Parts: sequence; C-alpha cells; structure tokens
Amino acid sequence: MGPSAAIGGAILFFLGSIVAAAVMPWSPKHVLMWLGSHVFLYVGMSVCSHRYFSHRSFATSRPFQAVLAGWSACTMQGGPLVWAAWHRPHHRHCDQEDDLHSPRPLSWRAVLHAHVGWIGDIRTWDTARDATLVRDFMRFPEVVGIQRYEGLVGLAYIAAWTGLAGWPGLVFGWLLPHTTAFHCTATINSLSHIFGSRAVGKSDCHAGNVWWALPLQLGENWHANHHEFPSRSNRGIRWWEVDPIHWFLLGLQALGLIWDIRSARDNPEHPAGHDPEIP
Repeated sequence: MGPSAAIGGAILFFLGSIVAAAVMPWSPKHVLMWLGSHVFLYVGMSVCSHRYFSHRSFATSRPFQAVLAGWSACTMQGGPLVWAAWHRPHHRHCDQEDDLHSPRPLSWRAVLHAHVGWIGDIRTWDTARDATLVRDFMRFPEVVGIQRYEGLVGLAYIAAWTGLAGWPGLVFGWLLPHTTAFHCTATINSLSHIFGSRAVGKSDCHAGNVWWALPLQLGENWHANHHEFPSRSNRGIRWWEVDPIHWFLLGLQALGLIWDIRSARDNPEHPAGHDPEIP
C-alpha cells in the first residue's frame, strides 16, 4: 500500500462509518458489538504494537509473542513491525522536524498532519521499509510472516465478524470500531502534543499528560510520563494517574503469559527519551 492509497482508505473508512452509523438500525446488542470490538482493537494497539513491539515493556514467550503480533495485525494499523518502525523515531525526534507525528509548530495543518495526514507522507512509507528500526524482532520469522500478511489477518477479523453477525457484524464489529480505535490512537499524536502538563526536562518535546483524554486513550493519555520513561509499562506515576491497560498487563502476568513488566527504575531517562537497547 502506498501513501495515496493509505490516505484514501482512511478517508473512506471515516466516511463509511458516518454513513453506516446513519443508515444502520441501532440496538443494545449492536452497541455492545461496537464497544467490545473497539476495546479489543485499541487495547491491541496499546499492548502489542506500542508497549511490546515498540518499547519492549515486558517479556513473553515466543508463542505468545506470535499471538501479540497477530493481535496487532487485527488492528489494521500497519502491523507490529511497521507500527514500531513508525513509532520509535518519534521518540528520537519528538516534536522536531523529523518527527512525522508532531503537530508542531502548532497550526491547523500541522494538527491535521499529526492526526491522520502523516499516512499520506512518502517519508512514512520509507520509514516502514527500514528494517533496521526493528532489527530486534526481524530474527523471528513468525513475526515477520505475520507482518507480511497483516492484511490477510485483518481480513480474517472482518470475515469473523461478518460470519458471526452478517451486515451488522461488518458494520458494528469492524467498520465503526476500526474507525474509532484508529482515531483514539491518532489523538495521542495530536491532542497529547498540544494539551496537558509536560514532563520535567523535555524542553524540546511537548508531550502532555491529558487527564480528560482517559476515556479515549485508557492510560496512554499520560503521554508526558511515557516520553519521560518510554519503556515503562505503567503510564501513571502519581496515584491518581490510572492506567487500565497496565492493569490488563498485570492480569496477563498473573496468568503467566508475560513477565518482567518494566517499571520506572528499570528505565531511567535517556537522551531524547530513547532506550539504548532499541535500534
């Protein structure tokens, strides 16, 4: 997929969701389908694409790593390795010229680019093809294979919902939740680099802790904390900075599926908020 196709697809998804929401009959069952799939896709982005493949915030077995890669692919946000390749440079170049996700210098064009316009930037797709950015995971052929066939994994997710519930499954199980999960993810690029309190010592990075974005971002809204400690799993530092996705990870740890969840003391601040072991 190239930049033109990607930005065109994003626009079609958004418009299609509006049309679907307007013409499809609504029921409590449909709302539950939408919310359930939305949470599945958004948590998949946060747990798999972001906290694991981008920052290695916890350890896991090789089989469960493949499960996480498949879950990431279901989100249809680029796949585990491409997502990580897009995200890691954001920490190296936060709100600088080479940061493709930054709304700075602040303008409506920059905000639109940070939210969705970066998908149509040719530099985005050059970055996606740079395997050196994710060389730590390139040694796992199963993860590379899932990345290569990310589109087929996404189609399988769509087919599952359609087979389960027909047209309502397609609309409320995939189209609407895919769109809302994507835009909740995108607000981390846009809103969280405009609003909120900033971390100490990050004069060149405008990442903010945006308390009122908690319902949208489920813990990712403590974005200044994340840039302060990129590999730390728990985004909250103060007692009231709740992170529901970290609670989910604690549940996975209790089940023995993951372990060695990183804390702040394991991840002291590094230049540009970048972890030394990540390429």
